[in-house]
Amino acid sequence: MEGLEKELTCPVCLELFVCPVQLPCNHNLCHRYKKMKSTSDSAVNEVPCQLCKPDRPQVAFRSCLDCRASYCEECLAMTHPQHPPFSEHKIVDPRTSFEEPSQTVMCPDHPSKPVEMYCVQDQTPVCLLCEKVGRHKQHNMAALEEVFSQRRAELQGGVDRLEEWLTEVEESLIDLVVTRKYMEWSAAKLKDAIEQECEALHEVIRQRAAEMSRQVSLVSEKDVARVQPEIDRIEDNMQQSRTAIAYAQEALKETDHGCFLQNVDFFMITALNYSTTTLVSEWQIQDLAVTQL
Repeated sequence: MEGLEKELTCPVCLELFVCPVQLPCNHNLCHRYKKMKSTSDSAVNEVPCQLCKPDRPQVAFRSCLDCRASYCEECLAMTHPQHPPFSEHKIVDPRTSFEEPSQTVMCPDHPSKPVEMYCVQDQTPVCLLCEKVGRHKQHNMAALEEVFSQRRAELQGGVDRLEEWLTEVEESLIDLVVTRKYMEWSAAKLKDAIEQECEALHEVIRQRAAEMSRQVSLVSEKDVARVQPEIDRIEDNMQQSRTAIAYAQEALKETDHGCFLQNVDFFMITALNYSTTTLVSEWQIQDLAVTQL
């Protein structure tokens, strides 16, 4: 808020702006119109004040080079108080034009003499006195106009060559940019193709794995179905064998000779039958192993 209040404060009256106006130097201040005395008999070469009312301007008292404007005494006092930034403006006699006059280049060896010749050996502008005395004496001299035209033509030639080179470089740069964009596009396209091919390969592998798994499951179920009846038969025979062993062990406890001999033939035949029974033939085991592989 302090910064905003400072921006809205008139540097002349140090109060908030009332009907603010902007000077040519871009400074702002209050424009307080006052009754001004008209000047009927003004000279032809008098400079009018640029801040007064257009229909009744006063004669300019001074001109400000920073504002690039002329003021009467009253307007000057109002617009340029004795404190910065207005006190730092350069105030001069009234003028109608604020264009800077062309400066005359003076001789570095004779500051009071303007340069009128060009020393070819030292390649620097000099005055006429340098041709007779001083460090440029007896040097080759050339007219400023001649050297100016020559050096100007050389500079223009350099500018033309540089512009031509820039044109060629711009065309080369455009070609490089187009090439870069094509490379980026080609790389992106190749990446997409690789991703699509890899995804297709992955799909083939997934399908192949699923098919192989299905085939293994079918073979496994078939082999299990062939083995399971044999397992059931063997387990049944084992159970019967255990029963026969139990009966035989009871018979072995018999001490009566007649009773023992009456039943021993039955147990012997049962034991012989189960002991000579082939559980699983060798060819069946090999066949199952090959089928599982």
